[in-house]
Amino acid sequence: MPPSLPAQILRAQANALLTRSLSVHPLPFGLTVFRLSYTADMPSEEAAIFGTAYPAKVVEGFALSTTIQDFIHGKTAVLRSERGFVFMPAGLRQRIATDDIYPVLKDWEKLEMSQLPYTAFEKGDANPEDLLDIDMSNNVVLTRTGEPMPQPLHFDYMDGYLNNGAYDLEKALPVLRANPRVRPSDVPRGQRDELSILPVPSYNRRTNQSQYLAVTFIPTMDELQRMVAHIPASRLSRLERYRAVFELDILGLRAAGAAKYPTYEGIDPDNGDCDEDN
Repeated sequence: MPPSLPAQILRAQANALLTRSLSVHPLPFGLTVFRLSYTADMPSEEAAIFGTAYPAKVVEGFALSTTIQDFIHGKTAVLRSERGFVFMPAGLRQRIATDDIYPVLKDWEKLEMSQLPYTAFEKGDANPEDLLDIDMSNNVVLTRTGEPMPQPLHFDYMDGYLNNGAYDLEKALPVLRANPRVRPSDVPRGQRDELSILPVPSYNRRTNQSQYLAVTFIPTMDELQRMVAHIPASRLSRLERYRAVFELDILGLRAAGAAKYPTYEGIDPDNGDCDEDN
């Protein structure tokens, strides 16, 4: 075994000027877009040793004007971007009304404004009209004024409970086929893109829930406003939208006699026992 070496402690000193710079643009409704940068200036020979300990750092995001003031006056030591707020160009905002949110966000992430909103605002590539509040926990998108935006609603045996335990699917089928804002989804590979009754997968099958319809419904702005009025003081989460669609009978399934229960609670997914044969 080689002899052990005595412990050595290396001590060195450096003088550095640490600078914190904050730039802010006000936005409507008490919001701001900001750029916060940290830099460390020191002689080159000292930077070679200590530079990695003080890397340049830039943070861009959104914050309430009150949060900005608290940061400036030292009431808070860390300035973080408000969750959910983004700049999104008109083309992608329009897709939110017809497409699933995840592909839209994937395309948005390719844009500079997704990571550097202050820079995009400075360059004129973003403006207050582009501001959205995306609440992924509730799967809802709000306008800059805090109003819910129309978004597609996907129905199947779990989402919206469009199964034969809650609905007479034979009665529901022609009603949904006749609706120009309803399109089929979950179409098996090799089959025509046409709405049809599907079997519930065996792992989720119950004695009275063995079949379902899979559709995507695109509500109009008028229908969305009715839903908002029906469930006030709410962000109108995805689950609340399903309830509003049922109780307002926006799809016309209750009027057609397809709904087996008069209340939304009646189509609870726990109705019936699990199918013991599967």
